[in-house]
Amino acid sequence: MKTFYYQILRYIHDQFTGEFVNLGVIIYSPNDMFLKAKVTQRYTRITSMFPEANGKYIISSARYLENQINHQYAPRLNELFPLSPKMEHITSEILRKDDSALQLTDVEKAVDIELDAGLLGIFNSLVEKYLPEEKSTRMADEDVWRKKYKDYFDRYKVSDRLIPHAIQTKNDLFQFDKAWKNEIWHIYEPLSFDLKKEETVKDKVYRWAGRINELSKAKEPCDVTFMVMIPSKHAKLEKFIKSSLQADLDTLNIKVVTDSQAEFLAKEIANQMEIHDSHE
Repeated sequence: MKTFYYQILRYIHDQFTGEFVNLGVIIYSPNDMFLKAKVTQRYTRITSMFPEANGKYIISSARYLENQINHQYAPRLNELFPLSPKMEHITSEILRKDDSALQLTDVEKAVDIELDAGLLGIFNSLVEKYLPEEKSTRMADEDVWRKKYKDYFDRYKVSDRLIPHAIQTKNDLFQFDKAWKNEIWHIYEPLSFDLKKEETVKDKVYRWAGRINELSKAKEPCDVTFMVMIPSKHAKLEKFIKSSLQADLDTLNIKVVTDSQAEFLAKEIANQMEIHDSHE
């Protein structure tokens, strides 16, 4: 195992309030005379929190610092700092402590199998983890409905019979776009888990679990089906998603179906509607 020290590079937006965003990590091992920095190339975290900030300029400044450390200071550590001083002595020469927007945290100690692995691990957990999802071709909830389920619902003449419905609880009003009623309301809610990070998938599940808890307090009974899309890279989370969202309670029944079951679901609903119509 390798012992090393690290500091987090931060953008301090407001010196008075102390609001900040983590931009990168610097690690140092005196035993190995190893110094290395890793800085994010994305400024979306800055601009999403502080829209008025010049994200491109801030990241450019941070990247310049990264380049200085990795290509000018690191190769010459023995020459520039022959006595293997403490990390703060080295980094204060590179980024002086003042009231500038880029600042380093206090030095922390850590261990890892390899120094590069330690750098990447800290970067992922303290910087990359908190970056917002990039805009991409990832499917949103409504995309899941349009691209994965709607064609089957249209084919079995279900879509035209679905209407909006709201459920009132003591604390909130939940609006749903796709529902129909026989004895109780049946609601169909598309959910996309086509997200970049596993943590983001879990966060979305936890948010819906909280909503389910509130829905369970409604006096009006209902049946909710989550029509989900789980990409192959998150396939291992399917069991977690289903166990977290499915419920069989007094006034609330919830099941989760995946897009591979889309046609079966549409056919099942069509049969239920046909039976309901025959009894009217």
